[in-house]
Amino acid sequence: MNHDCDCWVCQYAVRSDIEAIFERDRCWLGLFQVRARVPVQWHAWKVFVPVWIQMINQGLLIESFDSKHDQFPRYLLTRLAVRP
Repeated sequence: MNHDCDCWVCQYAVRSDIEAIFERDRCWLGLFQVRARVPVQWHAWKVFVPVWIQMINQGLLIESFDSKHDQFPRYLLTRLAVRP
């Protein structure tokens, strides 16, 4: 894969990488923690960050409740959240 490619296939691959990290760790993670855990860091930040933001906007990543006091907010994949 091309390091700087932002086509829909590469964006989907980045999204799959992000989801796999949450599936494997099943905990609240920040942007930099997820990026550091990606097994093959083949994608550039300019591709990774827009996919991350898109996942937040689509409701796939939920932000921790104390994000105002945390310099780097943490997120959880919504399907891993426990429903009340």
